[in-house]
Amino acid sequence: MERRFRIFRYIIYSTELLVLFVIQGIPNFIPELFGGKPSLIIPVVLTISMFEPKLTALWFGLAGGLLTDISNGGVIGFFAIIMTLCCYFISYLTSELIRTRLSVAMAISFIVVAMALSLHFLFFYVMCGYGNNGYFFVSHYLSRILYTVALTPIAYYVNRVLALRVSL
Repeated sequence: MERRFRIFRYIIYSTELLVLFVIQGIPNFIPELFGGKPSLIIPVVLTISMFEPKLTALWFGLAGGLLTDISNGGVIGFFAIIMTLCCYFISYLTSELIRTRLSVAMAISFIVVAMALSLHFLFFYVMCGYGNNGYFFVSHYLSRILYTVALTPIAYYVNRVLALRVSL
């Protein structure tokens, strides 16, 4: 019985990721705030990894990272590697060391999103030799970081309900 609920929960998680991937790809559907659009997939995989075992978190991190890579239109594998490692680590932390709360989810989301997007900025903007690095980071990346983190409570509560209610 538990296996059936777990598979059903994974199907719901996968559907959630695919729906958000499609929504994120619709032009002008999500409003742009201060020059940046959010990544809808990153907070979802981070919150999924807070409620699932390490191996499951790893696979959903990989899937979410690949979907983020595809939606950004850049190099495939950049966000996949980062999200895979981060989701595994988050699952380890929440299963062994810390409790799952909204404040923890917000802190983890801010740290991971800021790190991932700052690395993206470093590798794909600064190292390519473009000018006005500070202006570009503040006007595009900083707003994207804050906008993505602001969506974390929604993802947290949706995935918390799925993890706690569908497992009964």
